[in-house]
Amino acid sequence: RLATAKKMLTELQAELEAYGACNPVKVEEKRRAVMLAREAALRHTDNYAILMIDFTWQHNIEPQDIRAYLGVRVDYEGLLRK
Repeated sequence: RLATAKKMLTELQAELEAYGACNPVKVEEKRRAVMLAREAALRHTDNYAILMIDFTWQHNIEPQDIRAYLGVRVDYEGLLRK
């Protein structure tokens, strides 16, 4: 009985490996990871925009000057909004 169960397990594992990237569990994990990464990037750009507005207001500095100093592209804030 144990040998039959082990044989069945190896067959099922081989079948699962044959599907590879189509494994529903792995697909869902990747989908979730992409969603979390996008949300983190959005939070980062939101934080950047808030800090940029606050800093420019407090120190009366043009945003272009700060972007040039930091090496940030002008369209940085809108990259992930598309």
